[in-house]
Amino acid sequence: MTAVWIGFLVAGATAATGVGGSLLAVPLLILLCAVPAKVAVGTAAVFSTLVRIVLMLERGRKSQIDWDATLRMLAGAVPAMLAATWLLVRIGAADARWVSLLLVGLTIFNASLFHLACPRLAAKFSGVERRRWLGWLSVPIGVQMGFSAAGAGALGTLLLLSCTRLETTLVVGTVIAFGLGLSALASVFHLLAGHCDLDLLTQLLLGGMAGSAVGVWLAVRVPSRQLRVAVLLLLALVGVRLCWEGVRSAWWLR
Repeated sequence: MTAVWIGFLVAGATAATGVGGSLLAVPLLILLCAVPAKVAVGTAAVFSTLVRIVLMLERGRKSQIDWDATLRMLAGAVPAMLAATWLLVRIGAADARWVSLLLVGLTIFNASLFHLACPRLAAKFSGVERRRWLGWLSVPIGVQMGFSAAGAGALGTLLLLSCTRLETTLVVGTVIAFGLGLSALASVFHLLAGHCDLDLLTQLLLGGMAGSAVGVWLAVRVPSRQLRVAVLLLLALVGVRLCWEGVRSAWWLR
């Protein structure tokens, strides 16, 4: 029953804000369900992919996805993620993982606080369309995903907020589509490696169906400005979570 509630929470957060997925599911599965780390990561990746497929279809039906921005970001992130994954498997990069988590966590936390504390100044910096840079600026997101399998939604959201004039609803939809492209590749890897627990996945999906419906309902009814604040607050929490994970990984390497 605990896994059902985890699925509800994670799917609801992803549907409403575009941020969540494995980043929320993995620690909850490990802490509350005592699931081994590899199984938690693999099952969460497959669950996030299936949830994002449904959400992407819903957002696409409502024309809430900027496909040009999505394809530009995937063009930069996918090759970088594959290269980083290959490097991680080939030579091992435990040290790189904790450094990556800590740096990304600090970046997300500081950027979200900047947008929250100084909205006018942030809007001034974010008011210019720089989408031609989306592909190149998505390369570090792909590298981060390859090393740690976390942070794509949060970093993608910050990138879109900073480099486009998209409304918050379009940012959320575009991040969902972008995250789907990356999580689908990660899911294939985990399925082939046998890291997915099908019984646990079924329970997550039971809660995820209801959570997705609630998240979509909230996203439609919450005004854009309040939704933007909610997204930024969640990003700040994600940044703290990544920093903690980086510090913990560094401690275990001592």
